Amino acid sequence: MIVTSGLGRVQREGGPVEEIRPGDVVWFEPGEKHWHGAAPNNAMGHIAIQENLDGKVVDWMTNADTVRADDYLIVDVARAREQLAARAEALRDAERMIESVKGVVGGEPVFKRTRVPVRTIAAMKAQGASTVEIIEGYPSLTERIVELAEIWVAAHPARGRPRRLSEQGLKVKSEKRLRLRRESVPKPSGSLS
Repeated sequence: MIVTSGLGRVQREGGPVEEIRPGDVVWFEPGEKHWHGAAPNNAMGHIAIQENLDGKVVDWMTNADTVRADDYLIVDVARAREQLAARAEALRDAERMIESVKGVVGGEPVFKRTRVPVRTIAAMKAQGASTVEIIEGYPSLTERIVELAEIWVAAHPARGRPRRLSEQGLKVKSEKRLRLRRESVPKPSGSLS
């Protein structure tokens, strides 16, 4: 529970009554009996964050008929925790499948046993290429690998300026320079009246 305004009180079963103020964070163990509310002649605003356990977020005590559910913002963090755990596991999978070898593609991260740059695949997805199109162009990849490329690149953003071709072990095949024409803008003539 995070106290956002006012002055409140809280008490754990068998414990002393404690005063709580804005900025205080109060933690109750799952199943721990307690009460909380505004101090006498005060109001208290707070955010209650609870996990969903077996379809329930709270077990109200018998005298809780004075509490209205619409007075509270209940945030179910269980779903977010599940999504975060799945993304973290996917990132671990990606870390196991991606390597960076100095002599392979200039040290760019590639999928193991390939020369396919991870950032290239993620950039293709970001530019609208479908997974099917990418796999058609890179038959050694799978749908899962394409998905992991996006996750890995999100966790490992490129830093610094882009490397020069020579730094990547590549050579320029042709070079063409274009001159920019400077067209003169006609200056207004005449006088102001």
